[in-house]
Amino acid sequence: MKQKYAAKRKILIILLFFLIASANAEILPDSMTYPIVAIYKIDNNGHMLAHGTGFLVMNEQFGDSSEPLGYLITCAHILQGRNLVIVKTKSIDKIKQIIAFIPYILPLVQNDSTLWTANPNYDIAVCNFPPNDSLSQRIFPCSKSIFMDMSIALNYSNTQIGQEILFYGFPLGIGTNNEPIPLIRPGMVSYKENGVYLIDAQVFGGSSGSAVFTKPLIDIAGNFIEDTEKLIGIVSGHKTASIRGLPLEENAGLGEVFSKDLILETIQLHRERKIPYKIFKQK
Repeated sequence: MKQKYAAKRKILIILLFFLIASANAEILPDSMTYPIVAIYKIDNNGHMLAHGTGFLVMNEQFGDSSEPLGYLITCAHILQGRNLVIVKTKSIDKIKQIIAFIPYILPLVQNDSTLWTANPNYDIAVCNFPPNDSLSQRIFPCSKSIFMDMSIALNYSNTQIGQEILFYGFPLGIGTNNEPIPLIRPGMVSYKENGVYLIDAQVFGGSSGSAVFTKPLIDIAGNFIEDTEKLIGIVSGHKTASIRGLPLEENAGLGEVFSKDLILETIQLHRERKIPYKIFKQK
């Protein structure tokens, strides 16, 4: 009897630990937050308006001056019909403290040719990042810490229905003093077919382009563990439902997500275009 009681007590203690750890998990892994960027459009009066979210994936040829350091991954509808957007990345010092969001002017058209690539079948877009020889890159050179490692980030293929997920982005243009405020939101994979997922989650305007991750593991202090999250896809938008008796629609609480395999497909399409690239080299 004593042995059974001791065994049950041990199980209860373990369960209690995980419940407390889950409740107290607050610190997101750097690998999950640093690559997320805010995307702004310019209105007719020259004002920046919050427009969406994206994330940065490192090029396997990082450091080659003829190759982009990485790629901006976002939704095609965010870039469609625009000559440029403003991309705000996090500037991080040597001890990985966030200083500010650094704006990059990202041209999307040159000599009547687009500098970004859209997937022909899905709402996914890829663009070289940072922009060619940009002023921001001269002042605040991009470090590897703001890019996802492609070999790690896109190396997950076990997404299951019922799986808990987190997506990180800039919904509703929320911010203070012209600086964007990123929000983390939870959800669950409710459906999947042919690289398209529906997630049970509240997705709002501005969330398009958000990276969707598996929920990271939690350490003994209740914090998320670095590099235990896996990228499963990108948020495209939300599903709507008609309101009975009214000519209106409401957010149905379901988000549409395109898988990391479709992201890889779009990166490959972009690379095949061989868009000329030259980046400023520090002396």
